[in-house]
Amino acid sequence: MLPYFVSLGCKCKRPQDDTPNYFNASGFLVEIEGSSFFVTAGHVLASIEDAQRKGVAFCEWRLDDTASDHVRTKCSLPFDFSQAPKKYVEHSSGADYGIIALRPYYVDALRKHGALFCSHELLDDTPFRESLEDPVQFFLVGVTAESLALIGGPMDNICKTAWTVQLIPEPSPPPNVSKYVCWRRVPDQPDAERMEDMAGLSGGPIFAVKFDGDRTPLIALVAIQRGWIRPDLVTSVLAVVLAATLQSAIREARTEVTEHS
Repeated sequence: MLPYFVSLGCKCKRPQDDTPNYFNASGFLVEIEGSSFFVTAGHVLASIEDAQRKGVAFCEWRLDDTASDHVRTKCSLPFDFSQAPKKYVEHSSGADYGIIALRPYYVDALRKHGALFCSHELLDDTPFRESLEDPVQFFLVGVTAESLALIGGPMDNICKTAWTVQLIPEPSPPPNVSKYVCWRRVPDQPDAERMEDMAGLSGGPIFAVKFDGDRTPLIALVAIQRGWIRPDLVTSVLAVVLAATLQSAIREARTEVTEHS
């Protein structure tokens, strides 16, 4: 699952503050009908715009796919965020996704790194709906803000940790998040490193994995991480599966975000 995961990061500096901070958002790569995109949560892109209006300066943007063991380099990819065509949706219905079009240069570079793009087939959850009696496990992939270490110098000196968090369905979510499908984290194992804060995981992909006997496990990307509820670290996500919403959203946005590519 990690080869599909990519984070979007940069340095940021607030007005009258000479100390740079580091911004990071979780996301993943998608390729549909010949067009390629970086996908994250819509509120992530909205928060960037809001911060820019308040005078926060963002610089040295990177697409970082170095979390996977499949990558052929540990150097992140410089990215022209300001010129990249993008669109986001974030409203009270629960829809929360952001789409950034990737030019061929970035697509080729990411592929050379070893990154993988989610295809139409990976966004199809039909096998899971047709045989629910088979055991299904859910996993969220992302980078938390608490795992970042800004050690100065080039952006490639940023230390970060990608988490693969196992989830279980939340049967009784709080009323204020009833419009979302909710999962709860599987309790930490005694010898596992404990995650204290889930901030930064927004936009991370949630995968469903079905083990079908001795066959290769079936995998589908079923949701985007939207937020979490303190203090229980319950993670709430979009109310509908991505197999339906993300593909249609990308197709609707495809002309709009690629006409300026």
